[in-house]
Amino acid sequence: MTDATSLPLGLVAIVARLDETEVARLVARLKLRIDPEKRLSPVEQLARALVAQPELREPQRLGAPCATLLQALARSGGTLAVANANANAAIELNACDAETTDAALELVSRGLAFRQAHGHSGYELVIPASYIIQVPLAHGEDPRSLRALLLQTSPEAKAAIASFYLGRAATQPIALSLEPAWQSLQNTSDLSRLIENLNSDERHVLDAVVELGGEVDTQELLDLEREPMRVRTTFGFAPSRRGAAYALERRGLLIALHPNRHVVATEVAHLIDSDRSRIRERARAHIQLDARSIDHTPTRARFSSNPAVCALAAALVVRQLRGRVRDDVGTPTSLIAKLANRLGRSAGEIAMVAALSRAIGLWSDRASSAASPPGSSATHTLAHSLFQTWLAGGVWDEARAEPETLRHARDQRESPPTQALRRLILETLAHVADEAWVPYLVIERLVQADARTPGIERLIARAAQRSNVAMLPIGATTRRIVLESLFYLGAIDTSDPANGDTSEALVPCIRLTPRGRQFIADAECTEVASANEVRALDPLTIRIGGSTPTHHVLAASDWVEVGETTEALELIVSEATLQRAFDSGVGVATARQHLRRLAPIPEPVEHFLERAETIVAQARVTPCTGFLWTESDDLRERLLSHPATARLFVHPSPIGGLLIGTSIDLDQIRQRCRRAGVDVRVDGDSSSPFVATSGALTASELALSPAHPASNPRKPRRVRRQSRT
Repeated sequence: MTDATSLPLGLVAIVARLDETEVARLVARLKLRIDPEKRLSPVEQLARALVAQPELREPQRLGAPCATLLQALARSGGTLAVANANANAAIELNACDAETTDAALELVSRGLAFRQAHGHSGYELVIPASYIIQVPLAHGEDPRSLRALLLQTSPEAKAAIASFYLGRAATQPIALSLEPAWQSLQNTSDLSRLIENLNSDERHVLDAVVELGGEVDTQELLDLEREPMRVRTTFGFAPSRRGAAYALERRGLLIALHPNRHVVATEVAHLIDSDRSRIRERARAHIQLDARSIDHTPTRARFSSNPAVCALAAALVVRQLRGRVRDDVGTPTSLIAKLANRLGRSAGEIAMVAALSRAIGLWSDRASSAASPPGSSATHTLAHSLFQTWLAGGVWDEARAEPETLRHARDQRESPPTQALRRLILETLAHVADEAWVPYLVIERLVQADARTPGIERLIARAAQRSNVAMLPIGATTRRIVLESLFYLGAIDTSDPANGDTSEALVPCIRLTPRGRQFIADAECTEVASANEVRALDPLTIRIGGSTPTHHVLAASDWVEVGETTEALELIVSEATLQRAFDSGVGVATARQHLRRLAPIPEPVEHFLERAETIVAQARVTPCTGFLWTESDDLRERLLSHPATARLFVHPSPIGGLLIGTSIDLDQIRQRCRRAGVDVRVDGDSSSPFVATSGALTASELALSPAHPASNPRKPRRVRRQSRT
């Protein structure tokens, strides 16, 4: 949800701001004929052609870098800052930066994104609302957000929503007509005003659907609005085109999905829950009073750590292992075991952090780029990004026996409504466990007593039936969310049963951390936003601070070793790690440049870098197409000195033969060497053109008689005498 100033502009307004040269370039690229006789202006004609491009709905046609950047634009709300190397010569872009910049320029040239100035060292990519509602969802986005629901609903439902906000009948293309609706539904003040202006019947139906978990089928919706007429079709009861439910669907507050589902978007449900939070606070008052009347401080506690440290360390180790994981499959179990053993964490924590890191792009090559997130973000913002990705759902689902959704088949990856359960648990923790330790059973009792829990439980069971995947009971799901997921994310501390107290093992106590309070308040964590610190000199140990850009850390994966990962990430730089990087092809200048970004270079490391730059010897690379074997030095000299063969070989050549020059084929070698009295044989396919792999060439001297010198090996012509008649 955003305010009115940060909402994306309409496509027509963006095209109207372009200069004539750029408009002419887009018209020529699209091969569009602007008709001045039409009622539509040239700007509107160009906008209609741009919004109908198939690459918006199928970005894979553009290639992986362009598709990833376009999905990141849609996920960020339509704006994304991109670094520009040409704007400032002090900015040095690596290969990943250049790839991201090339992808941005490709999108701009096709009219799939538009560029506007942003600061002194870059520009900002902008896409309109009509593009946002067409780009497919990326892995890790909220599956119940308004954008996700608009992508799944029918064209008739989209036309009804667009007609309501336009005040007239919607025309094609529908994506262009939906821009006013998107801007109104994404504006917090407009959406709140729209909900307040609902009549009593419409508000009753909307509150009832949210109370049931935010999703109902058609029969339940007809029961809620007390519709007497029922029409049955192949997929069940048909929705009514009158009454309160249809009015909500026309406003976009309730989205109809095929075949008979009706879902409230996350943005709408969040506003309705905030209006009814006071009622739930009074219901929790007596349980909260009982929980705080007794001191539940444990004798020993397990304090959670920053998840960004584990995520960065895992990303570094994966780059060092040269591990490649496909985007559409789950993280391999063997890789999780290696990371858990290397970082000293549990396999469950590594699996969750790895899934969330992959969703935000921390394992991709673009993470080493300073041109776009997450590489351009500071390391202290990664914890907030991981938490928001977990809260949105679609990546990690505690209701399944196997929580990572990518481990399931494609038709079983539908995320159940655990997002509503997560928000319910966070709301309960904020009121009960904010300042003191409380037993976990108190949280579980409050969740079970909440009026929204039966609806969430019903929707989880219905999602299990649709996807044919077994789901855990809501009690077990709540326990996994609180004691595992929130602990791995650094939001809570728990009691430690290692002291032998069996009561704490059965009923642990929990407490909300300062980081957890910032998560609930939707604020970025700032307690670790500090500069890097050199902890030791032999070997060089650098503690990464929160203000360090992420791409500075990930770009150093070739020449550092991961150290401690408890409180902060420590990187170890030694002669062994630097030598390993040099052996793999990393230049000394590149290593020195990256090292200076992280910390001042001490004298021992500087001396080692200077020794590595010392030139011991020089060598020359000469291109050739093959090698002619011969053991005779006289034969080598003859071939190098004869006019017919002198230009065929590289001089000097190594002992044992002659290097054949470039663009020389086998027939040329045979014909010219035969003029010099040398026979050339090839071990292999002699009919194919000569290449280096066609076989071994062997030269031998011909047995020539004095009557047939080597310089002219052709036979003399025979003259036939004519007989006299």
